[in-house]
Amino acid sequence: MAFYSAGFAPSFGGYGGGDVQALNQQRMAEAQAQAQQALAQAQALQQQSEAANQAAVAQVQASAQATEQANQQAWAAFQQAQAAALQRSSELERAIQEHQVREQQRLQQNAQLLEQRFQSQLRS
Repeated sequence: MAFYSAGFAPSFGGYGGGDVQALNQQRMAEAQAQAQQALAQAQALQQQSEAANQAAVAQVQASAQATEQANQQAWAAFQQAQAAALQRSSELERAIQEHQVREQQRLQQNAQLLEQRFQSQLRS
């Protein structure tokens, strides 16, 4: 039955058998050509889909690499800024200590001068 519903005619021996057989062969060839065309279209669509998927994967990978590179650059910049801040902090600390030493020396000198003046005034 399926053979008949697909458009094929039964082939009987005798009268008209050759015509029916030729018609069946023609319809079979047409059906096969349609199937091959559908297969070719499906394969083309599959190839397009695979190409699109590969392009999407490549784009995601490129984006991930760019993000990783940006993160590394940001981390390096942070580390440099941190090192510069620590160095500046050390320089300021050293400058404060030097200033305190100089101030202490100045105060001692002033105290000695005052002591000398006081002693000289007591003698006179």
